[in-house]
Amino acid sequence: MQKTIYCIRAVDSIDQAHFKNVIFSELLPRLKDGPFIHIKLGITEIQLPRFTLVPFDRSCFVMISLWAEKPCEELLDDMQAYGEVWAYTVNESAPLTYDKTWEDGEASPGVVLLTALKKNPNMEQQEFMHQWHDLHSPKAMRIHPMCGYIRNVCEDKILASSPDFEGFVEEYYRDVSDIYNPVKMFGGGLIWLKNIVEIGLHVKHFLDLPNLKNYLLTEYHIR
Repeated sequence: MQKTIYCIRAVDSIDQAHFKNVIFSELLPRLKDGPFIHIKLGITEIQLPRFTLVPFDRSCFVMISLWAEKPCEELLDDMQAYGEVWAYTVNESAPLTYDKTWEDGEASPGVVLLTALKKNPNMEQQEFMHQWHDLHSPKAMRIHPMCGYIRNVCEDKILASSPDFEGFVEEYYRDVSDIYNPVKMFGGGLIWLKNIVEIGLHVKHFLDLPNLKNYLLTEYHIR
């Protein structure tokens, strides 16, 4: 079974509520009719404050995760009606998981901090994977108050014009204040400043920070 990720980023100024309504009323029914074993999506529907520690892309955005026997390229024409489309086959690993106790179609509790990753251009792919999986992931799970952590390593582009991201990280938090408040985000107490320096130095080492994309998403398991 292959996992694929399809991202749609609105290129025009559009209201979040309208974007969500269009995705749920027009695109989602077509996905439900498709040959997908599992369907999950994360969409921007939370109004961001003016200033945030995390540099969010404030465009309307949805990431659709599909599990099927093979990628479904015919979806691309449908999706491109709603904005800029990125599409990849990915290899998923989940070092920190949560138990789903709610019904399909309901919003998952909490929020998702999604980051599209680009490696430091001076770093080889093997070293980047070591830095990400073996060093950064344990550090992030130790410091940040996450309740779920999913890594998606991009394998192939389904759409050739998709950006050259190495992967997508889904970080799950129980409350949006865990992300907005730097003290909570970086371990609280007297250690949060030390932790923010530790994380900051490491991500600067192995990532291409100016070319990352961050989104604050609400997650829905469709089936």
